[in-house]
Amino acid sequence: MITDTSVDESTVIQTTIQGASRASEPGATSRRKKRRPPAPVSLPASVAVAATTIATAVSFCRIFPGWDFLAPLLITVITVHAVMTIARIAGWPVLIAVPAGVVALGVVVGMIHFRSTLFGVIPTRDTWDAVWQSLADAFSQFRTTVSPVPSTGGFAVATALALGGVAILADTFAFRAFGRIEAIVPGGLMFALASSLGVDRRRLLVSAVWLATVILAVAVLRAVHGDHGATWLGNRSSRRLGPTVRAAAALCVVAVGAGLILGPKVPGADEEAIIDTRTSGGNGTEVPSPLVDVQARLVKRSNTELFTVRLDGSPGYLRVASLGDFDGKAFSSESDYEDAVAFVPEPVGGSASLVRQSIRISALGSIFLPAIYSVSTISPASGFRFDPETASIVRPEKLYAGMSYEIESVVSSLSPDELRATGSSAPPPGFTDIPGDFPAELIDEARRIVAGAPTVFDQMIALQTFFRQEFTYNDTVSRGHSIRSIEAFLRAREGYCEQFSTTFAAFARVVGVASRVAVGFTPGDVDADGVWHVLGKHAHAWPEIWFDGIGWVAFEPTPGRGAPGADTYTGVQPAQDGGVLQGTPDVGPAPEPERDDPSSTLSPTTTRPDPTRPTLPRGEFERRDEAGGVSPAAGRSPTDDGPSTPLIMFIGALVAVALWAALMPPVARALRRRRKLDPAEQVTARWAEAARWLGHAGAPRRPEETPIEFAERAWRQAGVTREPVRDLARAATDALFRAVPPDVAEVERAGELSDRIARIVRSQLGWRRRLLVRLDPRAA
Repeated sequence: MITDTSVDESTVIQTTIQGASRASEPGATSRRKKRRPPAPVSLPASVAVAATTIATAVSFCRIFPGWDFLAPLLITVITVHAVMTIARIAGWPVLIAVPAGVVALGVVVGMIHFRSTLFGVIPTRDTWDAVWQSLADAFSQFRTTVSPVPSTGGFAVATALALGGVAILADTFAFRAFGRIEAIVPGGLMFALASSLGVDRRRLLVSAVWLATVILAVAVLRAVHGDHGATWLGNRSSRRLGPTVRAAAALCVVAVGAGLILGPKVPGADEEAIIDTRTSGGNGTEVPSPLVDVQARLVKRSNTELFTVRLDGSPGYLRVASLGDFDGKAFSSESDYEDAVAFVPEPVGGSASLVRQSIRISALGSIFLPAIYSVSTISPASGFRFDPETASIVRPEKLYAGMSYEIESVVSSLSPDELRATGSSAPPPGFTDIPGDFPAELIDEARRIVAGAPTVFDQMIALQTFFRQEFTYNDTVSRGHSIRSIEAFLRAREGYCEQFSTTFAAFARVVGVASRVAVGFTPGDVDADGVWHVLGKHAHAWPEIWFDGIGWVAFEPTPGRGAPGADTYTGVQPAQDGGVLQGTPDVGPAPEPERDDPSSTLSPTTTRPDPTRPTLPRGEFERRDEAGGVSPAAGRSPTDDGPSTPLIMFIGALVAVALWAALMPPVARALRRRRKLDPAEQVTARWAEAARWLGHAGAPRRPEETPIEFAERAWRQAGVTREPVRDLARAATDALFRAVPPDVAEVERAGELSDRIARIVRSQLGWRRRLLVRLDPRAA
């Protein structure tokens, strides 16, 4: 008969250890300090809590377009949960485990989003600058940008950091504070954020899945934490995990089914929200500065048709606005728009031609009207407003699908000689201003690039050539064009049109040339009927330079892009996303640059510098190594896009060890316990498990000892409680020699005693020994 004991386990441990320290028997243990029970290392509970964070990450499909966002988020949250689980296995206190989770979060976010700025896995100054700028950009855009937003840049970084924090808090609340509801509160806040700000994309399914994981996690935690008493918000629960999980799973199925089947039938389910958290009307993203929207369209709507254009004349860049104010944080424009009925077009210098455009809106959710520069007439003019300073046309209400209008534009045909014959000495006011804190190294860099160029035009060609030859196009970098972003762009030597155009414009101002940034679209793709289809991927930004007597002239520093009609003076062949413009007659591959012509440029499809020409100096953005050579400022090759193979192998080995430590013991125990054993064999198997744990504590079993003899020696040497060891030894002896087999209650009692002995021994072991035991399959 197994003797039952209801004495509190921690009290028994303390009393027994104190008694053992006073005993005179050989091998008695010294006085030990009372220890808190270790954080639970339950695989079902760990997986259930991690599942709630994963479901929260999935819910961000309502914030981000497509599914490219999901893999980085899953890698982040799974890694953080794995590290927190390993910390519990190792027995680390919360003051060590939480910082370890934060470090793991920082490393994985850096590896995913800022790999080119890291030194191995160690963050550099470039890393902190990039992170700060990404978060600052996301914060500045948060109040004005609506979903969906690009799955790269500041919003992606902020989401990854937030979900990593959710993983740390969820694990801490669940397994350190023994919470249940508390463990899902952090994820619930993030889920509510995604639900309130997101678009109506798989709303019911995402909500049902999230609710199911929450119900399951709470149920599993209640079962696992039955030994730890009441929690902050919960009550004492049953220790039986199986029935609880089965009941919770059935409840989850009912909840998901009800949500998916009955949810759409609820009255008002298809109505507008009572509180609409998104900008009303339109089909896209509205932002105060159209430049903010460029990458959003490049990423989230790359294949969405925004509008169509039927041309009578030559194609060109379709401009929506120009930005002339630069405060060091962003290019912007504050204008007073006039009634378009009475607007006067800007004067156009040089020989010009008239281009008529019939534009029909498909999905351009904006207030800005695209048109080839420079607009001379608008039809119908009523309902539109015009800013003569920026040459922007707006509609007070958003453009809508099916809306159409007619534009006539006067397009200049310029030559290099015409532009060299004039300067930029009498521009409109404000277009040469630069912030007072513009860094001196950036000023020096701009002046070095244009050094030796005799005219304003040659200076601009030098700038254009510098960017097209020395930089590569990459639309996955963080958004932004502040001074910090410009510095990061010059160090990384990669970016997309936002960075190319704004840095060009800023450098032009540094050397005294008036500039602004134009935002709009490349011409798009033409079909057999001559209609140009402009997609999200055709969003673009480019700089414009003021020339006296001519006006604003576009240049093209972005590799892989080229404006039709501007090639006569820029030397850049027409090109856009996907290569040379489709349907443009007489356009072939761009010729190689003339080696003797300093104004020539590379083909839009390549960024390889001419090996026969000297490379322009990079100034403060490079450092010289000890041998006198040049290396990037961060100490890495510009083409180095990630850590070395040995580092990847090392990280892979760590992940493999972590998975083994987390999965092997519970799987091994589950397989062992699934064997068909009679009641007596079940009791002796649990005694064998307890004996193995006692061996880990320094009391290995001797072959000649009976269970009772081993128990009397082992509890002293191992420093554990006497009662559960003695009672389990007696139960094993009875199971071996008693004619009547143990009943169900005795089998369950043997399991409880074995688990108690394992917990006590685990609490006595140091973290190194505990981790080694965790990795040993024989100890499972």
